[in-house]
Parts: sequence; structure tokens; C-alpha cells
Amino acid sequence: MASLGPSLHVLRSFQPGNHFSLGTALRFAQQSLEALQDMHSIGFLHRDVKPSNFGVGRPETNDFHIVYIFDFGLARQFATRDKDCRIPRKTAPFRGTPRYASLNSHKRRDQSPKDDIESWFYMIVEWTAGVLPWRQFKNQDRDKILLMKEQSRESGGLDLLLEGCPQPHYRMILEYIDNLQYTSIPDYGYIYFLLKHIAKKNRISPSEPLDHDPEHPYAGTETPPSCLPPGVLISTTQKKQTKEDLDKKDIDKKKIYEL
Repeated sequence: MASLGPSLHVLRSFQPGNHFSLGTALRFAQQSLEALQDMHSIGFLHRDVKPSNFGVGRPETNDFHIVYIFDFGLARQFATRDKDCRIPRKTAPFRGTPRYASLNSHKRRDQSPKDDIESWFYMIVEWTAGVLPWRQFKNQDRDKILLMKEQSRESGGLDLLLEGCPQPHYRMILEYIDNLQYTSIPDYGYIYFLLKHIAKKNRISPSEPLDHDPEHPYAGTETPPSCLPPGVLISTTQKKQTKEDLDKKDIDKKKIYEL
């Protein structure tokens, strides 16, 4: 990509411990999620979310702090212009990169926005901690990678996955993702809220420089608000959030402020 600077995979490889500072990881998490949200809003999935498919702009173009998504070779339309969700196939070919692929992709199920966001989550854990528990496996070891991802939903496995991460918040993000359905539109605003609270709790300044440009204050995008109401489903039979669901989310936010 001649018009872009280095990928986020390359930038991470230059950092001590092979991971970003928390401030940079959160900024890249926010911007990469925003890119996925833009794709989903027009009815498309990326299906190969990984650090090497995101890059920053070039210094001479004044967008060295902006994250861009690219490589749409595996992208697929999941919703029509009328926002009707495509009926999932009984089986689907594996699509993605094993290290970051979602559980559904490993299990040969059709993907939805939930799966892009799950892959995004594995990516931000790696940015923050430097490693994923299944890093030693090769691409052909998909069954072993799947097993470790399933085990990461258990108590001990989750602690291992989130070692070196802000666990209360990252744990809540993963729990939220795992509760999404095939037809759900993720509540991106809720995830942005959690990312922003991590920064606030760790006293990360909005102008803190990014790791790859330590001489200049952050000049990228700010955390966007949610552009979709929580719980909206893109199908002809839509399920609205109940009052109990909304109350639970409010309680979750109160708990965050107490962390």
C-alpha cells in the first residue's frame, strides 16, 4: 500500500516487549473498531481482522496518527440495503487468519459483525499484552487454536488470556461480544465507553503521544459516540431490548465507575 505508512503489525514489532503502551493500544483499539463500525454500517464484514490489515498514514500526509483498514479480499456482504440480514448457511468455509479468527469461523459457521469484533478483541489483547496464549501454534493447527480459545472462556483460561491487560474492562468487553447473536449489531458505543474509562482510570492524557511518534501529541480521531441504539437487530423480525436489559447495562456502567 504505497499511500499508507507501516502496518500496526510492523509498528508493534518495534516496541519493547512486542506490545504497545496502554495509551497507544487504546487509541489503536478505538480507531480500528471505528473502521469496522463503518464497514458494518454499509452491510459488509471484513472477515480477516488482524494487525497487518490496519496501517497508519504517512508522516508527509499529516495523517501519521490515523489508522486505516485495508485488504478487503475476504469481505462479504451480510445485510441488504434494507438492513435485512442474510440467512446463514448451514456450513461455511473457514475465512480469516487462525490466530485472530472467531469461534464461529473455526466452526465453519457464517460470520456476522460479532465475529469481526471478536477478532478485533484478540488483536487488542495482543497489542496490550504482547502475546496470545495460542501464539505457538501454526496456521494449520486450527483445531488446537480453537480449543485454546474455548478454554479462554473458562476461569483459568481467561486469566491467562488477559494477563497484562486491564482485566475488569477487557473481561466485560469479551463477555459482551460472546453474548451477541448472529443478527445483532454490536453496541459500539458501549465498547468505546469501556475503552475511554480504561484511559481515564489509568490517567492517560487525551494528547499522550503514540509510541511510533513520541515527539508529537496525539492528533488522531477522538472516541466517537454510538451511532446505533443498543440491541438493534438487522432482520425482518427484530428483537428490542427489554427494560431489564437496559437496567443491567446501566448497572454495569455504575460498576465500572467503582473499579
